[in-house]
Amino acid sequence: DAGFYLRARLSAGLTRWGNRDRPALAPPVPLDDVLGGARTPLALSRLLEGRSNADREAALIAWLRARNVVFARHRFETFEGRGENLSVDLGDGDRVVVVAAHHDAVPGSPGANDNAASVAVLLTLLERWMAHEPTGVRVRLLFPACEELGYLGARVWVRDHGVGGIAGVLSLELPGVGDSLAVWDAVADTPFLGSVRRAFEGIDLRVDEGY
Repeated sequence: DAGFYLRARLSAGLTRWGNRDRPALAPPVPLDDVLGGARTPLALSRLLEGRSNADREAALIAWLRARNVVFARHRFETFEGRGENLSVDLGDGDRVVVVAAHHDAVPGSPGANDNAASVAVLLTLLERWMAHEPTGVRVRLLFPACEELGYLGARVWVRDHGVGGIAGVLSLELPGVGDSLAVWDAVADTPFLGSVRRAFEGIDLRVDEGY
């Protein structure tokens, strides 16, 4: 934990220094406008964009409540920071596939691509899966807090919940970079990674060529 803590503090300091001459952030889109607006990923990215981390957390909770989504809350506080992880389980089965997108941002950043866009993708998938729930597998949509503090929210989640029954984890990051697709932090050739590769190949993407 100390290593993650030091790395996160160093990264935050460098980010503040790099952003020191940037103009002030534009005000966020009013929350009621987003809640009552379009449900495309682009429109939903404005749910979090430009808000403080506390307001991003509150906005995500407001969206889930407005859609009558049953979700779990996992508050935590450590010497590194505090926040609240949110999760939604859909489908049934002994195997669990976790699809994650952290809801916090680097302070001073609008946090649009990192990582409001990923949260918007998950919310879009959530509505689709609520209409047609997965069968034979349980899908857990996980929205960790404090990713920018050395993956703090995810680390605390694993500490408190464990990883029993989890078949694989797919964590979305930086989806708003056009048609580029990258898979990283996947060094072991696991069955789950094999499934991801086959899914890519099914849409004519080849490793080191299409992604």
